[in-house]
Amino acid sequence: MAHRPYPSRDRARKQLDRHCYELGPAPRRVLRHFQPQLLNGTAAVVHRDVEPMAATLEPGAPPVDEYRLTTR
Repeated sequence: MAHRPYPSRDRARKQLDRHCYELGPAPRRVLRHFQPQLLNGTAAVVHRDVEPMAATLEPGAPPVDEYRLTTR
């Protein structure tokens, strides 16, 4: 990318013209053949491994409205 110390109206207008079609919500793209399997496998790992581990860590956390100052 080249260094441009001063803004240029023409360059900005051309950039807007290039990207004007991107306004509005993006169209939904079709998932490739491996992506549903990847998403389902990730959900299974979270359900099987991460949720039980998070449940064991939760009791050690201080309550939300409590502030603890370290004594180090």
